[in-house]
Amino acid sequence: MDGNHGMFTEILKQKDLETAYGVEIHSEALYLACEITVRHSNVLFANEEVGSDNFEDLLQEKAFGLVKNACLRLRHDLDTDAEENALDTDEYLLYRAHVELEEIKKEKDHGKRIWIPRVSSSFVYFQLW
Repeated sequence: MDGNHGMFTEILKQKDLETAYGVEIHSEALYLACEITVRHSNVLFANEEVGSDNFEDLLQEKAFGLVKNACLRLRHDLDTDAEENALDTDEYLLYRAHVELEEIKKEKDHGKRIWIPRVSSSFVYFQLW
């Protein structure tokens, strides 16, 4: 096989990812994924036995995995609208206020119990939202 076979395979993988996730992958992203993989190969391959004969293939595989994960995250972010994110945040804040209120009520130190009215008002506020 000639040296262009690997490049052709990578272009096909790029197109497959773009099609699968509905995103555009710029050459800079591919370059950075390769650079990160090479720079941090000691960490990426810490639990793997790597020989010199398959090292380049493993680097390509890891770089492809980084790009694939980035595509997945981007697709998720694009599919999640701002209202859904706001709802998740509001639900989290309501839950957090509830947990904080319950924990403060359990406190034996009366100095910390002064927070009950403030946390209670936050809890009521998020319940009404």
